[in-house]
Parts: sequence; C-alpha cells; structure tokens
Amino acid sequence: MTVNQPSQNPNKDSATAAWELEVTQAANDIQHQIDNINQSVVTSKPQVAIYSNTQDGFTQSFTPPASGDGFVTYFNYTDALPTLPVSGLTFSAFSDEEIDYEIQQYIETANRPVNPGTVSYVINSGAWTSSSSWTKVKPTMAGVNVWTSKAQIIGSAGQTVVAKWSNPSLLYGGQIGEGTLYYTTAQASAPSAPTASGYDFVTGVFTGLTSGWQYVPITSAMGGGVTISDKHWQVSFHVEVSETSEDQIFTWGTPVGFIPIGTTLQSDNFSSGSAGWQIVRNTGNAEFNNVTVRGSLNADDITAGSLAAARIATTTINAANITTGNLSASRLYGGTLTVGDVTVSGTFAAKNLATGIIMSANGGQYSVSSSGNYTSAQMFQFTAANDAAFNTKLLFICSGVITNLDGHPEQTSFTSSISVTGTGVNLAFSKACVGNNAIRSFGGAGNVSLTKGATYTATLGTSGHQTSGTVGNIMAVEYKV
Repeated sequence: MTVNQPSQNPNKDSATAAWELEVTQAANDIQHQIDNINQSVVTSKPQVAIYSNTQDGFTQSFTPPASGDGFVTYFNYTDALPTLPVSGLTFSAFSDEEIDYEIQQYIETANRPVNPGTVSYVINSGAWTSSSSWTKVKPTMAGVNVWTSKAQIIGSAGQTVVAKWSNPSLLYGGQIGEGTLYYTTAQASAPSAPTASGYDFVTGVFTGLTSGWQYVPITSAMGGGVTISDKHWQVSFHVEVSETSEDQIFTWGTPVGFIPIGTTLQSDNFSSGSAGWQIVRNTGNAEFNNVTVRGSLNADDITAGSLAAARIATTTINAANITTGNLSASRLYGGTLTVGDVTVSGTFAAKNLATGIIMSANGGQYSVSSSGNYTSAQMFQFTAANDAAFNTKLLFICSGVITNLDGHPEQTSFTSSISVTGTGVNLAFSKACVGNNAIRSFGGAGNVSLTKGATYTATLGTSGHQTSGTVGNIMAVEYKV
C-alpha cells in the first residue's frame, strides 16, 4: 500500500499543517479499503469480490465482513464497478483465515520421473488437475515402482494459487529381478556368493558383479574340471527396490554344486532294446527296462502296446480307437457319442435326454355291454414317472362305436364313454344313442400335464334302458417335457 505523507514545507502555519494531516489520513484510509478488495481477488480478469452476511445475497457490499465470516462471490466486470445489489449471484461461505495444506499425485514408472512442474489450485472449490501421466488416486502395488510428488497450498478464499510440485520420491518399489548365475570354474569347494552394486531391471545386466559369475551355464570344457570332485556351481539371486531409501536390495542364495556330465551315461552292458540302461546327454532321451515312479508321472505323450491300470483319472481321453471287452465308467461325457447299436439288458436311465422322449405307452381295443344298467370295464391303469429332473405329459387319443343290440323302437337314449381320471386329470369322451338298431361313433383327444408318481385309470362304460354294446379303441402316451 502506498502511504501518503503531508508536505514537508517548513514555512506553513499550524492551521495548514493540521488540514494537510487530516486530508492525508482520509486518503490513506480509502487506499486501505481498496487494497483489501484487490487482495481478495487473484485473477488476470477484471473481477471484484462481493460480500453478503447471508447466502441469498440480500445485502451486498464490496467490503469484507468485519467478523471475517459470511458469504462471497466474484463478479466479472468491465470499466466501472457494478451497482449493488447485483441479481442472479451465487454466494459461497467466506473466511479470511489463510489455508495451508498439502496435495499429492502419483505415477507408476520404473525409473525416477522428472519434476512435474506447477499446479493451479482454486481454493473456493478445491479444484486442481494432476500433471500429464500422473494421477490423484494412489495405485496399488503391481510390480512397478510408484512415485509421488507433493505441492503445498497456501492462500485465502477467492484465490487461485499456483504451487510448485516437489521432486518425485519413491512411494513403494514394485520391480523385482531374480534368476540364476553360474560360476565359470569347476572346483571341489563352493565359491563365495557374488555381490553387485547395481541391476538394470529392463536388460537384466549387473553393475559391479563379482568376477567369475555369468548367466550362461558352463560346459565341461569351459569349466576345466579334471576329477569327479570338481563340480559346477550355481547361485540364485533376487533384486528389489527399497521403499524407504530407494536403494536396490540384493539377496543371494547359497552356491549349489552339481557334477557335470560331458557325455552319454550308460551301463557297461547296454544293448539297445535288450539289456542295460542309457541316458543320452545331448537329447535327454533314456532307455530303461522297468521303471517304478513313486510320485507323479507327467508326460506330453505316452505310446504303449498295452496300458494296464487299476484307475485312470483324467479330464479328457483322446483316442482314435478304443477296443475293450467291458467299458465301465461312472460317467461318459462328450459333445457327440457315435455308436452303431446299443443293447440294454437292464435299465436305461437318462435324465438329460431331449424332451419328447416317450416314457410309457398304454392302449388297445376294449368292449363292454349293458342290458339296461350302467356297466363299465377298466381298460388299463398306469403310474406317472416320478423324477425330479423332468416333468411329463399325457397324449390321449380314443374312438368308440356304440350299438343298440335288441333293435327296440323306443326312443329312450343310452350313452357310452371313454375316460381317463387321476390326480389333476379328468378326461371323458361320450356319445348318446337313440333309435331302433342305432349305431353311433364317438372319439376325442387330449394333451394334459401329469403329477409325478400319481396313478391314472382309463375306463370304458355304457348305460341306458336299451341293451347295448360298445367297442372302444384308446392310445395313451406319457412323454417327457
């Protein structure tokens, strides 16, 4: 703020000096109010802060509340300041207390990233954007180094603060390198485990690796062994990055020795196909007589003249041809099973066969006669399938012929019927007949759902004042749905 001072003229009288002092004090008070307004808005555009004691902006002022609390909005203007009150403004809580807190962003990359630069932070809304390739969300450990950068936000309400990001630091290491190294000299005693000063996770190249160790296994000629006691040596290694110091941590195993084989191993009596044994060094092929394997036998291909086993547990057996006397299996599973003929001497149960399969069939031709009273005869009786895996339905077709046997001229009718009854089913097909020597035919069909395990009865009957005879034909099929 620019502070105005009275003139320094030594010849002015006391009245003039008092007047100048009063004027300069008033000017300084006005300048102080202007400075307060300007300090409330940090923007490159013409903008003014408008304050209110209430959030609805009923009363408005360019001066912050004396209490330091209230509500504020920021209004863009050109040329002259707006006339208060301004309508249509949205006010948010205001405080003249300074904020001071830290924001943080993250990035996943093998090597230390460059400094991400600066960030703009809007204090009123808390809005800020992470740098390119960086994220506000902390990643989980997934085999890659995770780095973090922080920015300190210091300012007051209404400001947009530009803060500098810190240099990235390792939040937690993710890269791991591991493998096996080989000692280049065959010797009887174990060499000391190697050391290294650095490791490239991309290329796998060591820096400062102890002399005599390499990635490539040595051969008998390279190793220089002269007796059976001279072994080849190998050691395992593990490299990771410390989450605290960012240094590489090396873990070395204990060197392990093994006897080098420079040629094919075989018994002194080996004769291919008849005696002894052999292990070929270059190919790994071997020939033995009988082999007992106590654990698992894993093989891509087994070729055998005869394979005898008490049990073969497998997910899939692929065979162009299987010839067997008896094939016993608790389950045969496949996309397509192609066979010529199937003979079933016992029960054939197949819950998963396609719908429409016939479960049972009953029917035939039946007859019944009457001399005036109701007469009936049971045609057949069956029990529906009772299986939780599927339901069944009944397809019922019948026909019949009724005849006046005594040729009576009376007009009193008589009736014949065919019915199927049982739980949930009551099908009846009938025909009345009137007249001298009358002959009538009747029939019908039905398709109804059956109740599991219920019993159903088909009946042929006739009744009336005439002597009559009825012949009925019926077919009843239970099928799977």
